[in-house]
Amino acid sequence: MKPFYLTIALTMLLSACMLPPQSATQTTPVIEEGQSPTQTAPAPEATEIVLTPIGKPKPPEGIPVGAVLIYRRSGGVAGLDEKWEIFDDGRIVGADGATAQAEPAEVSALLTELARIGFFDLQPQPLPLDLCCDRFTYELTAVSGQRAQTYTAIDAQEGVPSAFWKALELVQAFLQAHGQ
Repeated sequence: MKPFYLTIALTMLLSACMLPPQSATQTTPVIEEGQSPTQTAPAPEATEIVLTPIGKPKPPEGIPVGAVLIYRRSGGVAGLDEKWEIFDDGRIVGADGATAQAEPAEVSALLTELARIGFFDLQPQPLPLDLCCDRFTYELTAVSGQRAQTYTAIDAQEGVPSAFWKALELVQAFLQAHGQ
C-alpha cells in the first residue's frame, strides 16, 4: 500500500514542476495596412542612465570610514603594538585612544606628498621568514581617491624601496607635529 501512495505523491510533485500550458488567448501580431509581415515596430528609444555615487566611496576592508592613513608599529624589545589612524577631516586617533586634530589641508598635503614620492606605486614584497632580533615591523596603509596601498616592512629588511622609508618618515613627522 505504501508504494502506491509514494507513487501518487511523486506524480503530484513532478506535475507541479511542469510548465503550465500556454493560454489559448495568446496575442498575435497585428499587421497594419502597408506593413509587410517581416517588418517590426521600431524599438523604443534607449535612455542613458548615469549613476553617481552618493557620499564617499566605500573604503577598503578593515579601514574605518574616513580614514586615509593607518600607521602601525609593532615588535621591538618591549613587544609594542601601536596604531594611529588619520582621517580626512584631520582627526588623529592614537594607539591608546588619544585623539588630536590636524587641519584637513595638512592631511591632504601629506597624501599628495606620499603620491609624489611613489608610495602608491610600490610593489609589496614578502617579509623575511626570520623576524629575529626584536626588530620593529612597520605597516603603512594610505587611501587617496580610488587608490589604496598597504606596505609592510621590518627594520633592516633588504630590498625595501626608499619610497617606503621616506613615506614612514613623513607620517612619523606628521604624528609628532600633532602630539602623537
